[in-house]
Amino acid sequence: MKRPSIVPEDWSFQSHRQRAGLTPGMSVDVRWWDGHIEIEPAPLPVALVQKGRLLVAVPQQPVRTLTADGVEQTRQAIHDERTPLPDAP
Repeated sequence: MKRPSIVPEDWSFQSHRQRAGLTPGMSVDVRWWDGHIEIEPAPLPVALVQKGRLLVAVPQQPVRTLTADGVEQTRQAIHDERTPLPDAP
C-alpha cells in the first residue's frame, strides 16, 4: 500500500515550476493520469507551411526570438542531463 508523501518544509513550488519551464501566465495542459495529476506547458499552436521542399511549422501566436546564447544554454543543459557522471575513485 502506498503511503502519502509528506512535503518537506524547504519544498518550494517555485523551484519545481522553474524546473518544469512554467512561467506566470503560461497556458498549461492539466490531466489526471494513473493516479496523479500532470501539469505541463500547452503545445504552441502552429500551422504547417510548405517552403520549397520543406514543411515548416509556423507559430500562430507571437513567440520570443531564439538567441544563439539561449540555444547554447539549452544544448548544454541537454548534454549535461544525458552525459553520465564519471565513476568516483
